[in-house]
Amino acid sequence: CCGKNYVRKKNTHGTFVPYWTCNSRLSGFEDKSKSIYIREDMLKEAFVMTYNLYAKKTKSQRLNLYNKLQKLLLSDDSEKEIRKLNKEREQLLDKLYKLLDMKLDDFANKEVYEIKEKELNAQIEDLNQRMEKNNKAKKKKTDLKKQLEKIEAIISNNHQIKEFDEDIFEILVDRVVIGGEDENGKYTPNVIRFMLRIEEEVDYLISKDNSLKLASNGNTLK
Repeated sequence: CCGKNYVRKKNTHGTFVPYWTCNSRLSGFEDKSKSIYIREDMLKEAFVMTYNLYAKKTKSQRLNLYNKLQKLLLSDDSEKEIRKLNKEREQLLDKLYKLLDMKLDDFANKEVYEIKEKELNAQIEDLNQRMEKNNKAKKKKTDLKKQLEKIEAIISNNHQIKEFDEDIFEILVDRVVIGGEDENGKYTPNVIRFMLRIEEEVDYLISKDNSLKLASNGNTLK
């Protein structure tokens, strides 16, 4: 389609059914033949099928999957970066306090000091924002550890899931793409592609009866 994000909508006519559709289609800017409405329960069903593909693999293959995820998701330097930013912030604050003292003692050059004070405050604010971002990354890392423990338990027991699990989805999937080109270069909107964090892709074709079919080798679409 146009490459725009899909958005979640709710069918308010009759039975409540959440679905996803292209933002451009909603705005009337896209050819409707190039995108589809897709029910949320179908996306969830496709993910369950995707996870179970990996659950059926041998134990060594499943553990390899887990190790890849662990390496990808937990290999961040947020704590080290936070310490570094804290040190830089303390140095800038020290400079700012000294500057304010000099400003009081040398009132004649007040404008010069105010310019420098503004620069230091801007640098401190930038550091504060970067620290906040890294603190969020640190918290996310803690949450991911808990989710990985859940996945480790499931994978080690060769357990297949029957229902959609949001924690597992967040761990495994980087993004979902709707639509793509087939082997002949022809665009088809009736495709669900899971782009996994382990740099693998799994594709499904949506049949006319709304059933899901795994594409050949799980990934035949570009």
